[in-house]
Amino acid sequence: MRKKFTIFLVVVMLFSLTACGNSIVGNNKIIADMIVDLTGTNQEIANNILIAYFSRAGENYSVGYIEKGNTEIVAEMIAEQTGGTLFQIQPVTPYPEGYEDTKVIATRENESNARPAIANKVENMESYDTIFIGYPIWYGTNPMIINSFLESYDLSGKTMIPFCTAAGSGFGSSISDIKKTCPNGVFSDGFTVSGSDAQNAQSSVRSSVISWLDKIDVTPN
Repeated sequence: MRKKFTIFLVVVMLFSLTACGNSIVGNNKIIADMIVDLTGTNQEIANNILIAYFSRAGENYSVGYIEKGNTEIVAEMIAEQTGGTLFQIQPVTPYPEGYEDTKVIATRENESNARPAIANKVENMESYDTIFIGYPIWYGTNPMIINSFLESYDLSGKTMIPFCTAAGSGFGSSISDIKKTCPNGVFSDGFTVSGSDAQNAQSSVRSSVISWLDKIDVTPN
């Protein structure tokens, strides 16, 4: 949306300046300065965006063994469109490659409301105003490591935008669960897609991501 508005504004100003009888050289200088200013504004917006996500490769439900996690694929699409900073949430103890082995651990974490330790951290979290938070759906909600991440920072007043990959359950209860963990965040409409589509229908998913970002007005590039 901002990109379209920028282009529209520059065109309108070009015609306005021409109608006013300014010289071509003068017009070009003014338009160039406008583009620099608007581009700089877009870059500032991009610098304020963080795309934090947890994703797991290896053996996954319905897609078999994969080299790149379903949620990571969507996170990268969001970064392409917004220019935001990618941050992969990495557990201190990686989950097994095997699906059934991971289920055992995920079940235990879910039942005990665990907070798995995170191996990395976001530097200068205070500099980000908009945070996309991505995850696969495990047992109808977000993995517990997402709660670990959210509780590690003061996210008060920040715009929180969830996105997830699932087998068909959509967001499940993850939105309400995340809001409980992050009660002072300002939540925007999220995006959900099947893990199978993330792997096998990326052109379609990218189009859906672009439409969603335009709808929520987060498209500074």
